[in-house]
Amino acid sequence: MDFLDPKKQRARTVQLYVGYALVALAIIVATIILLYQAYGFGLDRNGQLIQNGLVYFSSQPGGADIIINGKKDGATNSRLNLPAGNYQISLKRDGYRDWNRNITIEGGQVARYDYPLLVPTTLQTTSKHTFAKTPLLATESPSRRWLLVANLPDGTATGLRFTQYDLQNPKDPATTFVLPNNVANVTSESSGFSIVDWSNDNRHLLLKYNDRFIMLDRNDPSQSFDLTARLGTTVGDIRLQDKKFDAYFLYDAAAQTVSSATLNDPTPKSLAQSVLAFNTYGADVVLYATSAGAVEGKSNIVLLQDGSTHYIRSVPAGSQYLLDLTRYDGDWIVAAGAANEDKVYVYRNPLDALKNNPRQILVPVSVLKASDPNYLAFSANTRFIMTSSGVSFGVYDALTDKSYHFTAAGGLDAPQSHARWMDGNRLIYVSGGKVQIVDFDNSNPQTLVTADSRYQPFFDDNYNNMYTLTVAGDGKTTLHTTSLLTPADQ
Repeated sequence: MDFLDPKKQRARTVQLYVGYALVALAIIVATIILLYQAYGFGLDRNGQLIQNGLVYFSSQPGGADIIINGKKDGATNSRLNLPAGNYQISLKRDGYRDWNRNITIEGGQVARYDYPLLVPTTLQTTSKHTFAKTPLLATESPSRRWLLVANLPDGTATGLRFTQYDLQNPKDPATTFVLPNNVANVTSESSGFSIVDWSNDNRHLLLKYNDRFIMLDRNDPSQSFDLTARLGTTVGDIRLQDKKFDAYFLYDAAAQTVSSATLNDPTPKSLAQSVLAFNTYGADVVLYATSAGAVEGKSNIVLLQDGSTHYIRSVPAGSQYLLDLTRYDGDWIVAAGAANEDKVYVYRNPLDALKNNPRQILVPVSVLKASDPNYLAFSANTRFIMTSSGVSFGVYDALTDKSYHFTAAGGLDAPQSHARWMDGNRLIYVSGGKVQIVDFDNSNPQTLVTADSRYQPFFDDNYNNMYTLTVAGDGKTTLHTTSLLTPADQ
């Protein structure tokens, strides 16, 4: 009987251990191979070890051909393994202009290009509505669903008249409503309205009428109210707290104070003193410039958070300060500068560093440069921060930690004072009577359609349609719709 034979038992034991060892070795080799693949390692055609990068390409509309260094390699809404190196990428789709970009892929890198917008080769524009008078203002809700166009009353009528469009249902007829006279008595000679901010409920719009602030309720105009009267105080600036229509930051330029108030508790509560300029985030974070504690000829930039103030840096004292802050991927991004210094300093999580050493000098992750900049803003996805002077831009990318400085084509048609973010990745402005868009790094500049620079172009929630206004010599104004899809894709 073999199982009683000691020699054969030892042979079976050896075979068993050898089998275990081979299995373990196979697992180790497979794990190493998977790890190498995960980090992008592979073999080229010559059997040499190389390291690839994983690249995702998407586009709107999808299904565009991906052309890499002149050769087709799949279609958008897919991923590719590319060896480390430099590439010329083109996205092509019938009926659309090409999207082009030079990219550099590093071994083990995961890169996403999910923002390309393909513009039709031929743009189709139709007239949607014509107004007898030049509109006083036009604005779009944050959801990009509701477009409001406001006109002064005709003849002896009073009340600001709004025409409202539902961009999610563009075939529905427009509706109209009038701002009640008891909120603001507007006559044909009045033109003191300006847009302040939308609430995140997409229903309430804060307006400024001469020296008073008005809260418009577009859903129920009878519920609109004079915010200045409700608060019982006249201030130069009001900001919405956390984009809520019933909570506010109040700025008194004469007293140089920032306070908070709500509709339920309108008594101002002081937040900061000696404030020269400010910006806010959420309900209780304030970034401001102050003369307090600053040396002669300088102003201090201070961040107020959780009731405590934190010194960020000093800048030359001046008439315009550039301040903004946001959260991106869990990080605080803070940008601050002065127009007369031609610089904006960008910081990532500055308070984390100050917790360990409150007296240390913070080191910015980027310094954006522009000659006499007059604008600072984050993109819709908060990934980018842009400062500008005319069409000269400085842009910081918080995802890749890269900065770009460039001058875009053309110039700004008056009365534009700056370009703005079209979405999370593109800038938009009107130059030479035409809408211009360009990617955040000055790639893929596109000239679109005619537009009056007094009114910014608007888009529906999918960016399938663009809405622009043009004004004739007699003041008649036409609202146009331009499809950003070819007829085959509509």
